[in-house]
Amino acid sequence: KVKWENGNTGRKIKGALGVNAEIRQSLEGIPYISAIINPDSIIHNDSLWFVSAGSIKGNLKRIEISDMNLYNKSQSIKIHGTAGKNATDVLHIDARNIEIATIFDLINFNKLEFSGNASGKADVTNALGKPDVKGLFNIEHFRINSCQMGTAEANLGWDSQSKAILIDTNIIGSNGTSTVKGFLSQ
Repeated sequence: KVKWENGNTGRKIKGALGVNAEIRQSLEGIPYISAIINPDSIIHNDSLWFVSAGSIKGNLKRIEISDMNLYNKSQSIKIHGTAGKNATDVLHIDARNIEIATIFDLINFNKLEFSGNASGKADVTNALGKPDVKGLFNIEHFRINSCQMGTAEANLGWDSQSKAILIDTNIIGSNGTSTVKGFLSQ
C-alpha cells in the first residue's frame, strides 16, 4: 500500500493506494509490470474520493490501463485504454461533473482562476512520446477569476512543442455567446 500526504499546505491532498504488482523481464530484458489497483480512498481539500479496482499492465513503451475510476458522490473520472509512443495508442478519459479548479490546482496552473463543472471526453494519443490531446467538454457555471461567464462548450487540446493547452470555446451567457480561441501556458 502506498500512502502520501502533502503536508501543511493550504490544499490538503492525502490518500492511500493498494496495489498488487508483479514485475518481470521479457526475453529481451525489458521490464514488464502487471498491477491490480485495489479499491481505496483519497482526500483532496475536504472532499473524499474513491478509487475503484482497475489494472495497469505494460512496459516503458506501452501501458494498458483498464477500469481506472476516481469518483466521489457527484464527480467521476474514468481512464482506460493504451498509453504508448504511437498515434494508434489511445488513452480515453471520461469526466463527469469535475470541478475544473481542482484540475488546474493539480497541474499547478494559477495565472488565471478557472472554475465550473466539466463533463465530457478526451483522447490522448502518443502519451509516452509527444502527447496529442483532444477533448470536448461542457462546463456548467463557468467562471474566470470569480466572474460568472455562463456555460462553456470547450474543444481542448495540447500542443507538445509549446507545452500549452489549446482552446476553442463557445461560452453561452445571459448576454449572448462569446467565442474564445487561443492557448493557455505557464
